[in-house]
Amino acid sequence: YFDLKLFPNPVGSLLVVQTKALQQVLRMEVYDASAHLLWSQSYDAFHEIDARVDMSKFPAGIYFIKLTAGKNTCVEQVYKR
Repeated sequence: YFDLKLFPNPVGSLLVVQTKALQQVLRMEVYDASAHLLWSQSYDAFHEIDARVDMSKFPAGIYFIKLTAGKNTCVEQVYKR
């Protein structure tokens, strides 16, 4: 549904998140391995997403990128160096 691209993985400081245009508002969230919400952003419907997430302030470890649009949800894992 999302046609999601996340790179680089593992990430150093800047994570690129790209999706196709969706017909609903997209909410993107970053969680740490303990399920704490660290960052969130909403994006307008009908626009392709080409977002940059600044991961430089987060310590090395595993993070989860959660995308939600209406009833559709996708969670991807990324590694921070």
